Amino acid sequence: MQFWTPKGSASVAAWAKRTTAFLEKALENGRFNARWTKERISAIKRAAKQPMLTWAGKEPIATLPGVVIPKGESVTVFLAIQRPKKANIGACWEVGLAQRSTSGRNVIEGGSVWRGQVVPESDHRDRKLSYDHKVITQGRSKRKLLQVSVDGAKGTLRTPRGVTVSALLYRKHGATGDIAPLRFNKRRGIFELPLVDLPQIAHGKVRLTLVVRAKELESRETLLLSL
Repeated sequence: MQFWTPKGSASVAAWAKRTTAFLEKALENGRFNARWTKERISAIKRAAKQPMLTWAGKEPIATLPGVVIPKGESVTVFLAIQRPKKANIGACWEVGLAQRSTSGRNVIEGGSVWRGQVVPESDHRDRKLSYDHKVITQGRSKRKLLQVSVDGAKGTLRTPRGVTVSALLYRKHGATGDIAPLRFNKRRGIFELPLVDLPQIAHGKVRLTLVVRAKELESRETLLLSL
């Protein structure tokens, strides 16, 4: 194709390895829709065997001809967008993608616009929340209760001070998409969630992904608990 140059195979392979590992971990933790995640992983593995098509034309608009999408179907395309040369922190720009009709009338049938910005590297990248969890049995009722204590939310705090704890729930065939917030017990200074009413993946077994957030930090852990 005129003005397009295939190159960067090593960069594509490195990106594919890094992104696949991230999505597989997210799939394990129930972070994204399972079907969507598996489709993305499959598409990335196919793309990893190909070089990037890099626009070498002088025009500001790059056109990729010959990509015809049948009605009702979809095509997965990965875009590698480089920031403008000499762009400093705070600089912003927009990137647009348009799907044009094959009818010859130059009709735009779909697309999207993204806004990019150069930001400083986060100093929270390697920091993690510290928390503990345990399951207790309450009195005569024998009701199981999940308790989570978070650094900074221990003791006899009146409020959790910006800390939230929630649980992504599962059924037998995967994540339900439902989220159960853990209630903050002011007297104990811990977060609590009764397990008795949660969906089960098998008899007496509950699976959930614990999500602990505090400002810019977030930790996730998938638990398999017995009732």
